[in-house]
Amino acid sequence: MMTQKDQKLLEQYQQNDPELSRLICMLKEEQREAVSMISHEIRNPLTLVNSSLQLIEKTHPEVKSFRFWSQIQEDIRYMRLLLEDLSLFNNASVLTVQKLDLNELAASAAASFRPEFQRQQMKLSFHPCPDLPTVSGDPVKLRALLVNLLKNAMEAMQTGGTAILSLSSDTGCVTVSVKDNGCGISPEQAEEIFLPFKTFKPQGTGLGLALSERIAAAHKGSLTVSSTPGQGSTFTLTLPSDSREPL
Repeated sequence: MMTQKDQKLLEQYQQNDPELSRLICMLKEEQREAVSMISHEIRNPLTLVNSSLQLIEKTHPEVKSFRFWSQIQEDIRYMRLLLEDLSLFNNASVLTVQKLDLNELAASAAASFRPEFQRQQMKLSFHPCPDLPTVSGDPVKLRALLVNLLKNAMEAMQTGGTAILSLSSDTGCVTVSVKDNGCGISPEQAEEIFLPFKTFKPQGTGLGLALSERIAAAHKGSLTVSSTPGQGSTFTLTLPSDSREPL
C-alpha cells in the first residue's frame, strides 16, 4: 500500500518530469475505471442474491430460525457496505470544486449526526470560527470526510463520551478538528490508520479513514491524528484557504 511518504515522493517525480506525470495520471485513471467496473459487476449479482434472500424469508418466515440465517444477512450487508466504501475511495480524487464556507458544511454534518450521538447518550459540541475564510473544494466529498470523522469519534467512545467539532484559521489555511475522549489509539496503530483496508474495529471495512485522507490530499490539504491510549484522539483536517492559490 502507498503511504503518505510514498505519495509525496511520487508527486515530486511528477513535478520534475511532465512525461512521467502524464503516464502516472493515465495509469491512475485506468485503475479507477477498472475498480469501478469490477465493483459494478459484483454489485449486480449481490443485489440479486439479497433480493432472493428477502423473497425466501417472505415466503418461508420459518427460515429466520435457521441458526446461520442472521449471519448470512450480516455478510450481505457487510459486502454491500464494502462495495460502497470502495466506490467512494476509488473516486475520492474526482472533485467538483466550488467556494465553500466550512462553518456551514461542518454545522450541517454536526446537525445530521447529533441525533445519533444523543441516541448513544453521547455529546457532540460544535464550535464554528468567526470570519472564517472560504475554501475551494468539493462539498460532497468534504462532507463525507467530516461524517467519517464524526462516526469514527462516536465509535471510539462509550456512553457519556464527548466529541468536539471545531474550526479555526491561520495564515492561508483553514483547520477542522474532531476531538473525542474515547479509547485512543497506540502509536503503532496511528502509523497505519490511514492505510486502505487496515482496520482495528470488528465491523470496519478499513476504508473510512483512508478515504478521508485521500479526499484531504485531493484538496491539497492534509489529515493528521494525535492520540493518547485511554484518553482520546484528535483528527485534524487542514485545507488551503482562498487567500492562497486555488485548486
